[in-house]
This record gives sequence, C-alpha cells and structure tokens, in this order.
Amino acid sequence: MRKLFATDLDGTLIKRKLMPYNNYRYLKKLSKMKHCLAVATGRAYNEVGFLKRIYNINVDYYVLLNGALIMDNKNNVLKHESIPFETVERIIKENCNRNWKVVFETGFTTIELSNNGQRSRRRGRKIVGDIKDVKNDKISLISLYYEEDNIKFVDEVCENINRKYGDKVAAYRNVRYIDVVPAGCSKGSGIKYVKKKESILHENTFAIGDSWNDVSMFKAVYHSFTLKNAEKELHKKAKYVVGSVGECIKEYVLSSDLS
Repeated sequence: MRKLFATDLDGTLIKRKLMPYNNYRYLKKLSKMKHCLAVATGRAYNEVGFLKRIYNINVDYYVLLNGALIMDNKNNVLKHESIPFETVERIIKENCNRNWKVVFETGFTTIELSNNGQRSRRRGRKIVGDIKDVKNDKISLISLYYEEDNIKFVDEVCENINRKYGDKVAAYRNVRYIDVVPAGCSKGSGIKYVKKKESILHENTFAIGDSWNDVSMFKAVYHSFTLKNAEKELHKKAKYVVGSVGECIKEYVLSSDLS
C-alpha cells in the first residue's frame, strides 16, 4: 500500500543548511518504493528549489508558507491563499518595533521590510522601506523574527495576534519566529489536502517536525514524530520521538517494506 510521508524542512530534514546523509539516503529509498513525499515548510516556492537542484530529491507535493500555498511536482499551483492588506498593516504597526525583523512572502517573491534602508544579506530578496510598499502584493505569509532571546515574549505576541485577528489569520511560533498565514491555513490542512488527493489511507500517513507549527501536521496523520532535540513540551504532541528523518523512515515508514 502506498504511504504518505510528510516532513518539515528547516531543523528537521535540513540541519545547518545541509541535508545529513542518512536523511538523504532514506528519502531516496522512499522515492524508489513509489511512496508519496510531501515537504511542509514555512518557506516559499522560490526557497525550496535546492532540494531538486542540489540533492535530486523528487518531492511530490510542497505544502508551503505553512499551508497557504500548495504545489505539485509539475509546478502546478493547487491552492494559494493570501492575507488582506489591512490586516497585514495592522499586525505590523501594532506588534513590530526595531527589535523585529519582518519578511513578507507571496509564495514566489520574498520581500524584506527595512527600517533603515540597508540591503538584505540574503540574495534575491526585494527590499521595501514602508509597509504600504507591499499593498499591491499578494501576501500569503508574514514572518516575524525577534532578535532578543525572549521566547516568553514571542509567545505572548503570537497569542495576541491569534486573539485579535483569529478570524483573518493564524499565527504559529517557531522558537523566536512567528509565522502568520491566512485563517484556515496550516501544515495540517495542507497534508489533509494531499492525503485526499492521493487517496491514501489514514493509517498509512506519517509526519515529522521539530516546531510548534508542525502540531497541526501531527494531528492530520496517523503516525506523528518529533525530534529528540525539539522543545520538551513538543514531545507530548507527537506519538514518537526519534533522532532523525532517516531513522523515522527506516524504522517506521519503511519497516514493513524492508522486512
């Protein structure tokens, strides 16, 4: 029976901008056995091309921008949601001072808000100096990064956004990052979409992640996994705790295929 394996990208599949060999090895085995691979990430489409270009990994579905954008392996857009500009503007003005780095994602263009006109260190980013400069862009994700080490405060900001704008957006914390996406969008909703489209039985679904924005994905599958180095409270949200994506695929996803 065909299986669905969904993996978070940064901190889970990719470590320090590189893919550990064991992760790569078992992803290739998964693909060879014709199972379905979905990558679920807060990144945009323009930031995931390296999986094919560098590692030659055949990803069947990309659940991008925490579910606001879903694409298949033929570059077809299957779903694309956006946040009303008025909501984007209010969230930034109410919550972000100079201690926050703000990035907007359309799904295909990354836009960085710069208060001092400095150029970004990241190549390929569009730089704007005022929130109104993105009024005509289709913003599907707001990424907020708090530069000081204060996770409690970041949690409070995240909760405040959900409390005040929950009818328009959903905010997810990932350490010192907050990702804000259109209401109803999540990694979990994206994985449910893929599961239904591929007609995969629920008991044959697997997901792994290391952050709080992965919890919705855990709830969308039968077998959920997080990593040993994830926050301890997150361990309670998954059925299994493993050391790596490679271990997860070898010991659980492909165990019946390998036996």
